[in-house]
Amino acid sequence: MDIIGFHVWDENQQSLGTVTDILTMTAQNIIVIKTGEKEILIPYVDAHIMLFDKKKKHLILKDVEGLIN
Repeated sequence: MDIIGFHVWDENQQSLGTVTDILTMTAQNIIVIKTGEKEILIPYVDAHIMLFDKKKKHLILKDVEGLIN
């Protein structure tokens, strides 16, 4: 599934940014989220995905607070 261009939100409805790339690693894929001048790397695993809305191109992530600070 190509999610590049999807807008990413956290579980508190705070905008995190837009998916700009997917890094394929041995253990898991990593999504690259562009947020302002920074990039956030989040493991693309079920534990972090709360909602995947293909029509709206939204991805809502949960339990990522420690990963974005």
